[in-house]
Amino acid sequence: MRKAHRRSPSSPPPSSSQSRASKVRVKLWVKDRKRQTKEAKAIAAEAAAVESTATPARPKVNVLIASQKQPTPYWEEERPPKEDNGSVDDGGGVRLLVAPDQKPRQRKFFFDLLMSGVWLSLSGGVLVGTWIALQLVINPGSVGWLSWLFPEWGREAELHARDAPKPLDELAAIAQETGLQFGTPINLHPHGQPANRSTLMIPVTASPQGCSGSGCGRIVELRVYHAVEDSWREQHYQLGDRIAVEGPDEFFVTAPLVQVTSLGPGSSRALPLHKVERFTVQPSEHGIWFAVSGEHRIGRDRLRFGQIGWYDFRRQRLGLDEPWTSPNGSRPRWTSITGNEIPELVIDQTVGLEPRYLVYFLRPPANGRSLNLEAISLQQVPLANRSYENALLLAQHGLWSPALDVLESLKQQYSDDWPAYAQAQLDLVALHAEVTQRNAERDWANAGQDLIAMLIDGQWENSWAFLMAELPRENSVSQVLQEDQRSLWRRVEAAVRVSPNRTAVRNWASLMQYLRGGRDAAIAQLQGSDSVTPVSLNRQQRNILQQLDNALLSRTTTTTPTANFYGTATPVTAPAANDWQQADGTAPTLEPSAQWYRIRVEAVQGSETWERSPFPTLLGTGATPRYLWRQLGFDRHTEIILSSWNAAGQRQTRQTTVQGLRWENGSLELLVMAEEMTAPPPANDLREVESSDDEPETPTVISPIAHSRSALQWQFPDRISLNAAINDDPALAETLAQTLSDTLQETGALTLDWQNWGTAPLYGLGNWTVQQIELTGDDRPELIIPLSQELPFVSSVSPQGNLIISSQGRMIYSEIGAQAGQPILAIATMSNGDRPMIITQQNGRYRLHRWSDQSQRFE
Repeated sequence: MRKAHRRSPSSPPPSSSQSRASKVRVKLWVKDRKRQTKEAKAIAAEAAAVESTATPARPKVNVLIASQKQPTPYWEEERPPKEDNGSVDDGGGVRLLVAPDQKPRQRKFFFDLLMSGVWLSLSGGVLVGTWIALQLVINPGSVGWLSWLFPEWGREAELHARDAPKPLDELAAIAQETGLQFGTPINLHPHGQPANRSTLMIPVTASPQGCSGSGCGRIVELRVYHAVEDSWREQHYQLGDRIAVEGPDEFFVTAPLVQVTSLGPGSSRALPLHKVERFTVQPSEHGIWFAVSGEHRIGRDRLRFGQIGWYDFRRQRLGLDEPWTSPNGSRPRWTSITGNEIPELVIDQTVGLEPRYLVYFLRPPANGRSLNLEAISLQQVPLANRSYENALLLAQHGLWSPALDVLESLKQQYSDDWPAYAQAQLDLVALHAEVTQRNAERDWANAGQDLIAMLIDGQWENSWAFLMAELPRENSVSQVLQEDQRSLWRRVEAAVRVSPNRTAVRNWASLMQYLRGGRDAAIAQLQGSDSVTPVSLNRQQRNILQQLDNALLSRTTTTTPTANFYGTATPVTAPAANDWQQADGTAPTLEPSAQWYRIRVEAVQGSETWERSPFPTLLGTGATPRYLWRQLGFDRHTEIILSSWNAAGQRQTRQTTVQGLRWENGSLELLVMAEEMTAPPPANDLREVESSDDEPETPTVISPIAHSRSALQWQFPDRISLNAAINDDPALAETLAQTLSDTLQETGALTLDWQNWGTAPLYGLGNWTVQQIELTGDDRPELIIPLSQELPFVSSVSPQGNLIISSQGRMIYSEIGAQAGQPILAIATMSNGDRPMIITQQNGRYRLHRWSDQSQRFE
């Protein structure tokens, strides 16, 4: 808005003073600069028009332009005041004074200055942001000062600062701050090139809590550092790759040793690794192979274990491949097994005479890896052939030489069609067979090692002949048979599956079954079934079983309970040695001048019962001389006692020694050499119940009873008068009188005197001697009463004999009458301490009778 003040043209011109006083001030309010300029020009044009129409003496008009802050826009023009007479003074000039304000120019300057600063700030921010972004990619450690604003950047910066190129000493110091130690650096220069320190692999170790010392550090990480080329400062290294390392568990480390020994399995704890070694021979130019290893001691065995590692030059990455263990402490090695240009990795797991090698070859790259290992496996069958499968079966069970023979024969048959993988398997088998053949040809320190070496090499015939020859004089042979059962059995089992009709293989199979399951299992193996009868083995099988008994029964450490026995002895003149066998099956050496007896064994005592011929449970299953010799206890003592009685009832004993035995169709006979017969005192005789002065001058000797030393323990009844036995028991006297009367009446030997005397004879015969002994297990003694024609109530035609009367007065055994038993020769108890038995003889054979509570009689 503009506001103008003008004076009328008719007004008189003022004086100079008035002119100054009457100056008209024009005020213009300009909203913006553009409008202000336009209106200023309009005012100037208007002023020029006024000047042109005025009188020559025109006054100057000064226009003052002033701006105000946000004025209310309007236009107002103020004209000059009229004169008193109402006319206008046009003679005087109007002078416009324009005074422009300087503030808009200053404001523009400051605005331009401000805009320049903003643009400079934005440009600097872009530059700084670009620099920070580049540093985050190239060198994150340089922006660590932004950690307060961006924590993640701070952590990255810290990690980058830690892994930034530094001298090895500084890197080691940083690791030590976290409880880690740097090991000896290993150069990773390509194989065949000069060693340099451009790429280093450093094992990083840590010590478990509470452990201090040189042996505590275990490798926990492997790091690869690359040298940074910088000529003006110390050699710096940049971290290239790292990989965590953990040792295998104890189960894995001890597994090869557990398979062939009695060592128990280990625990699941991880065993530490302590050493890193670069292989001397490298299989490829694409990388470097190395082994991380540790040691573990079990007794005298030092086991070495670890992991196979590699560094890939192309990818510049570390890798850990196969864990490994060697029970003999050998290190893995790269060597040529198959004859290929690229060597194979061989891990030796041999234990003693038991060879075992794991062989790996480099396979083509896969899954982004240029270094890969693959084991040569005997489980894969690259050839559809039954013989080939049998060869692999033999190799899997440790029969390397027989497997190699089959594979080489098949290779000749297939010629050019022989698969490459089959050749790799053949080479693996040949590696093992070379070791077993060398061991079999070597002279070992003892016969046991020689035998095992031949068995591992699959020499069945040679090993069996060696066993039979060396066993009698070499304890080491039986020792290895006991200790190496598991290792031998898996070989024998495989050989039986492949060659079931091979005699030597069957012999060894029977031997192993003998060791594992006893004689019955061995007999079943010989027969080829689980059911074996006493006569099922042929002569050849019996010979094998005899050899097994010789090999094992004589060497076993277990104690077999001796089987007690008894039988009848018969004198023999000049026996034939070939008719008898010693324990080892050979004929005995007999002295012609000695006194010989043939004993026919009547019964053999088991754990609880007695068995009679053919002894199906105790002796009948595949009986051989060695087995019988052991069952009857002759391997510990060979003494047999002969006891005989003369006509007067006197017992005589004689010591004999077993020289041989004979087993045929369930009948067992023994050949013994006797000493002089000795007669015990008459007081010990059972049949001599009455003293007599007219004994025969030459007593008739009954055939002796033969028994094992502890089979029979002789019992001697107490002698007592009949009066003393019945005085304290009138009921017994009455019952006994009735029993004697009935027994004598049955035989017709009772006289009329008995009927007249009633029970008087029992009390009147003070010299009637009887014997007392407990026989029935009721803790009350029985009476053994001898009947003689000398008794007044016994007729002269009555047979003589003994009666056994129970404690209730009932007759329980009689040697006379319709139900008479055989004469009682003696009374004895068995070694197990059971109740006494009475011994009788019938038809030249002895019998032992024991009281039965069920049948109430002697059986």
